Amino acid sequence: MAARLVAALPEDPAAVMAVAARLTPEQRRGLGRLPWPLPSAADAVPLGMLSTPDRLLLLTVALTFEDDLDPVLAVDGRGVEEVRASGASPYLVIHAGRVRFADPRMETRVHATASAAEVAHTHARLAALAVRRRDRVAAAWHRARGGAARDRLSAAALTAGAPAAGGPPRVPAAAGEHEARRGCQGDDGKGTAH
Repeated sequence: MAARLVAALPEDPAAVMAVAARLTPEQRRGLGRLPWPLPSAADAVPLGMLSTPDRLLLLTVALTFEDDLDPVLAVDGRGVEEVRASGASPYLVIHAGRVRFADPRMETRVHATASAAEVAHTHARLAALAVRRRDRVAAAWHRARGGAARDRLSAAALTAGAPAAGGPPRVPAAAGEHEARRGCQGDDGKGTAH
């Protein structure tokens, strides 16, 4: 458990301790699954003060398959200069066609404050974009992460595509999470969006 926290919060021992303090005793001992997203240790950022488009832009960045700027702009509908002039800009680093959070802990904060409907809708939009771009692995990843029901095709695509993707480490993890979710859901196949 400690290694996963250190990897998620590099070079920030205070944040590791703050997050660990918010976990259950079982989670701290490695006997329970860590929540995702991890509890936020970031300073409270007034996300409610942002406009809805800016807040959803940050959510899109948090949920993207990779750090490629193009899908974020396509889903958001604004150009790069408009995004740089937006209220979300201080929280982002945009450079050479890539986008990331200026503070990696912000991703957890944004994800934690979004509604399940916003997360599911954003994943659906990113999945549709991946389909148009013929990126089967990214489409399956977004369907699996945003789906409220079992999706054996997404799980199969993730499992098959993970070794070939050679890219984001999230692919094998998402495949495993999706398989685990399928196994622990009720017979009705209902679950929650991530």
